[in-house]
Amino acid sequence: VSVIASAVLIGVSISWLFGSLTTEISSGIQARHLFYCALIGLAVTGLLVWITEYYTGTNHRPVKMVAKASETGHGTNVIQGLAISMESTALPVLVICAGIVASFFSAGLYGVAIAATTMLALGGVIVALDAYGPVTDNAGGIAEMAELPDEVRKLTDALDAVGNTTKAVTKGYAIGSAALAALVLFAAYTADIAHYFPDLDGKIKFDQADFTVSLPERTPVETGNVEVSTTFPYLQGPTASRFEFEIAIKNKTGADASFDLSAASPLNWTVQFLPAYGDERLISSVAPIDNATQRVKVRVTPARFAEAGTYSIPVTVSNETYETEIGLQVQITGQGELSMDTVATVLSFDATAGEESQIDLVIGNVGTDELTNVTMIAAAPDGWVVSFDKESFPSVGVADFQPVAALITPDKDAIPGDYIVSIIARSPDDLREASLRITVSQSTIWGWLGIVLVIAVLGGLGGLFWRLGRR
Repeated sequence: VSVIASAVLIGVSISWLFGSLTTEISSGIQARHLFYCALIGLAVTGLLVWITEYYTGTNHRPVKMVAKASETGHGTNVIQGLAISMESTALPVLVICAGIVASFFSAGLYGVAIAATTMLALGGVIVALDAYGPVTDNAGGIAEMAELPDEVRKLTDALDAVGNTTKAVTKGYAIGSAALAALVLFAAYTADIAHYFPDLDGKIKFDQADFTVSLPERTPVETGNVEVSTTFPYLQGPTASRFEFEIAIKNKTGADASFDLSAASPLNWTVQFLPAYGDERLISSVAPIDNATQRVKVRVTPARFAEAGTYSIPVTVSNETYETEIGLQVQITGQGELSMDTVATVLSFDATAGEESQIDLVIGNVGTDELTNVTMIAAAPDGWVVSFDKESFPSVGVADFQPVAALITPDKDAIPGDYIVSIIARSPDDLREASLRITVSQSTIWGWLGIVLVIAVLGGLGGLFWRLGRR
């Protein structure tokens, strides 16, 4: 009923949108071809449902063969089950391929999209089938836990078998519709790439840079017959950044040529050359053909503790005859980095329940820029009290270290054992955490009082027996 209703409504909708099913909407494609694609989508859905029901239903050959094989042992069960599972994939693949081919020849790639969209017309029926499985599963579980009679469990087992079939049907539907939709999405993606990036010559390539912004090329630097240009000659960021430039090398020598790549960088900096698109292999030379342009990625990694400032990275492209240099610049803005440790350089301490213990810490800045608004916080078990003699620091300069005392009081009812207290130092630019292991013990005063009490009782009883014994 749903299939027939969907087909009628889709046909009426297409006829109303285009005025008639014979209206030509593109070269050689009429509105009726879209209707054919819709019917193909419905047919693919129906066939996938029927095939799935055949291979998973308890009344058909595949399930009966697996059940029969189970009578002779585990090995035959596995072999037969694997064989049936491989067999069951053939027909759905053929149906999906046939649907794609038929809809494509009817109305091109748009026809495949229409077929995939039409499959969603039966989404309500599929969702209803999908909901049936959990209901029957829960019914069987309730019957089992309530210890109902065996005849009840026999009925729920039959319902459970039907529920497994309906769940398999919904999975088959999902795979079929996803196959058609994925084909359309990838085709649309490649079409957009070809439209917006014609220089890629229809080939999809992936840029591994964090981001790419297209701006007009700056005036190139040219020496001899080798031309080198870049879009972004100046990049800015903190010390921990990795800077990636892209340069374009144009061969104007009149013949195919090879050029070596080299760069001069500050001490302990790293400069690497890579292909501009996709490939992460390091290169040291390029070989553009005559009058062709080859793009190269220049990856610059600053030294670990590079100071804030502007650094020049001259890049040279040369061979035996020609040499060209282009200047790249990196501005390091500086970045603070928190460090935290205990004065004793250990992270394990002892404490007594209900008593305050002091742990001496050192907070420092091992980065290249000042840290501001550094605050101290702690995360401790319930009932514990953690405070600091200094809750915050307005600023911590480069290579500056400040002492901090953490005052930790375990809960007075804490059970003896090991606990974790997290001490956190944070600023708007960085965060550092140290996990302290606190071994808690209870106070021994009550133990000593108990011993004294026991001795007193024993002494009293001894004195009493001694006096009574004399009488």
